[in-house]
Amino acid sequence: MQLELFEAVREVYEESKSNVSQGQLYSEVARKLGVNPNDHVKKVGKSQASHNLFHRKIRWCQMALKQQKLIENVSKGTWRLTGKEKEKITVIEQGKSILAMSTKLGIAICAKAETVFNEGIIKEDINLVLTSLPYPLQNPRLYGGPSDEKQWVDFIMTVLEPIIKRLGEGASMLLNIGQDCFLEGLCAKKLHIERLTIALVDAGLFLVDRIAWASNKIPSPYFYACKIKKLLLAGYEPCLWLTNNPKALRSDNQRVLLPHSEKHKKYVARGGVKKASHSGDGAHIKSQGDFGTLSKGKIPTNVVYIPNKCKDNEMVNAYADALGIVRHGAKFPTNLARFFIKLLSREGDFVVDPMAGTLNVGHAAEELNRKWVNIDMVWDYVRQGFIRFEKYDAYYNPAFLNPPLIRAA
Repeated sequence: MQLELFEAVREVYEESKSNVSQGQLYSEVARKLGVNPNDHVKKVGKSQASHNLFHRKIRWCQMALKQQKLIENVSKGTWRLTGKEKEKITVIEQGKSILAMSTKLGIAICAKAETVFNEGIIKEDINLVLTSLPYPLQNPRLYGGPSDEKQWVDFIMTVLEPIIKRLGEGASMLLNIGQDCFLEGLCAKKLHIERLTIALVDAGLFLVDRIAWASNKIPSPYFYACKIKKLLLAGYEPCLWLTNNPKALRSDNQRVLLPHSEKHKKYVARGGVKKASHSGDGAHIKSQGDFGTLSKGKIPTNVVYIPNKCKDNEMVNAYADALGIVRHGAKFPTNLARFFIKLLSREGDFVVDPMAGTLNVGHAAEELNRKWVNIDMVWDYVRQGFIRFEKYDAYYNPAFLNPPLIRAA
C-alpha cells in the first residue's frame, strides 16, 4: 500500500497542469486508489484526538518528494513539481541508436524512431504498430512534445511516415491518444486527434475504428469538471485504429472473446427467441430460434474497459526507484497491450512500438509469441523496462548500461 500511495501522490503532481492544493491532492489520491478517507479517521495519542491517518500518510509521501527536491511549496497548502526531474533524464543524442536488450523474439533500441526507420535498420514488414503518443499539453511531460496542435501533428507524422512505408499488407496501426488537451486558458479542446486522423488518411491509411479505452483513471479534466464544474468527467481515452488495406486486415475478434453472462447462457438454454418479430420499418428483424445456440464467447464492444492499475507497471516503478532513475509518468497497462496485440495480430507477426517507454508492448508481444521491436529515446525508461523480462532468456547490452555513452550533448 505504501508503494502504491507514493506512486499515486507522485502521479497527481505529474499529471496536474498547475499547482496542486492539499485538498485536491487528498481527493485525487483517494480516487486514484479507491479509498474512502473517512474510513481512516482514528483517535490517536494520549489526548485521543481524531486524525485522518490516510491524509497523514500522504503528507509523509509529500515530505519524501520534497526531500528529493521534486516538489516545491508555492503558497500555504499548495505545491508543484520543481522540474528537477527533467534534469535527470538521459536522452540519446540525435542520430544515434544503440541496442539496449534482446530476447528470443524481439529487441529494444534506444534511439529516436525516425533514426531507426530512416536508416533502414528494420527490414521486415510490420504487421502491427501499437503505441501511446505523447499529449500536446501546455506543460509537456518529461519526454517532451509540442503543445501546438498543428506542430504536434507534424511531429507525430515525422515519426510515423517512415513506419507507414514498412507496413505489411493488411497491417494495423493502433494509436492511444489523450483527449484532455485544451486551448490555453479556454474550456475548449484542441483538434489534434481530428487533424492527425486526416493526416494519416492523407498518408495512405484507412480509419478502421475509434476505440474507447475506459479505465479507473484519476478524474479529469480536474479544473473544468471538478473545480469550475463546466464539463463532464472524461470516461475514456481514444484509440485510433488504422490500416493500409481494409480488405486484408489481420484482425480477428475471435481471439479476444469474453465469457458469456449467466443470464445469456440461461436465455440460450431456453431456446433463444420464442416469437418472430420486426420493427415498424423492418430495420430490426428477429426470427424464431435466434440466439438458440451458445457461441464460443461474447464479442467485445469498441468501448474497452481495462483498469489503469497494473502490477507490471508497479513492478517497473519499484525497479526505477531502486535504480535511482526517473519513473515514466504515463504508462498504459500491460493488459491493454495484450488485448490489442491479440485482436490485431497473429502469432508470429511482427509488432513495433516506436515510442515504447518502459517496453510494455514488447513484454506483451513476447508473452503472446509475436516478434517485436520497441524504440524509445529516453535511456531511463528503457533501462527500467528491463525488469519486465527477468523471467526470459534476455541479453542486456553492457554498452547501453553506461548512460554517458549515449547522453545528448
